[in-house]
Amino acid sequence: MGRDTTIWKDWGTSYIAAEVQKTPLELPAIEAPGKPGIRDLDLGSRSRTLEPGSYDEVKIGNGASLTLGPGTYIFNKLDIAGGARLRLSGDGPVQVYVWDEMKVSNGARISSSEVSPSRFQVYLTEGAKYDQSGGTDVSGGIYGPGSEIELSNSATGFGAVIGDSLKLSGSATIHYDLALAEFALDGSSSGSGSGGLTVLFRQRL
Repeated sequence: MGRDTTIWKDWGTSYIAAEVQKTPLELPAIEAPGKPGIRDLDLGSRSRTLEPGSYDEVKIGNGASLTLGPGTYIFNKLDIAGGARLRLSGDGPVQVYVWDEMKVSNGARISSSEVSPSRFQVYLTEGAKYDQSGGTDVSGGIYGPGSEIELSNSATGFGAVIGDSLKLSGSATIHYDLALAEFALDGSSSGSGSGGLTVLFRQRL
């Protein structure tokens, strides 16, 4: 992003090569296809399928299951907690735009490590927050060049994470998936090279 950045590595970290980014990395700003709607949804312990569209605040918890099919979803707030599951159906990508905050906590699971992380795409608008904690697993790409992202308390990500600020604590882990190296950053498609990232250096954080 062109700013001074510090990456702390423990002495057990090993890598083949590292290279300093000499010029600011161009990260396209998020342009959401629309604004959040006025519909709220609190599943409690129920399970259902949600159609693509715009929503205000959606909450699931207590072991509930929410299924999303291919398409675009716009949320003001998305809260997944209490062992809830967010599952993907179909073969196409699920694109989620978050305007305010996305929280994943208390053993919740999004997608699975058996599904390509390119299938679940989260785009955080300017100033939005992403908070993942409490033994949760999320498989997907999280992109928010103007957002705050935090993983804590054994939170695990399978895919890639990009934010204005990124904080990991309490044994949080990100497993980068090489399949995302050519992932389009603007949300227009799920790959093709010109909008992708070239990974110069990666490590376990």
